[in-house]
Amino acid sequence: MICVLLIQNETSSSKSLLQELTQRRYCSIPTYKSTRTGPPHMPTFFSTVEVEGVEFHGKASSSKKEAEYDAAKIAYKALKDGKFIHLILLSCIRIALMENFDII
Repeated sequence: MICVLLIQNETSSSKSLLQELTQRRYCSIPTYKSTRTGPPHMPTFFSTVEVEGVEFHGKASSSKKEAEYDAAKIAYKALKDGKFIHLILLSCIRIALMENFDII
């Protein structure tokens, strides 16, 4: 029972963790897009989350909420592991331009 609760809690916090990470690192928030396919009695949802122009795709899920959490989990893991370090650099340049700092 404890394992199930930990997994559920990890999944439900993926969107929050991603938002905190993107606000801290990139001064932006993630944007979600979801699509629905299949018959009305058995829909399948796919979600994509965009961070600084990079899209992360989640796997198919039976609910929109699950699809968004999965996409957020994938994005969070990739960004946390530093696989998209160029986003940090681009974000720093964008912030510097907005603040009228000199870029050396």
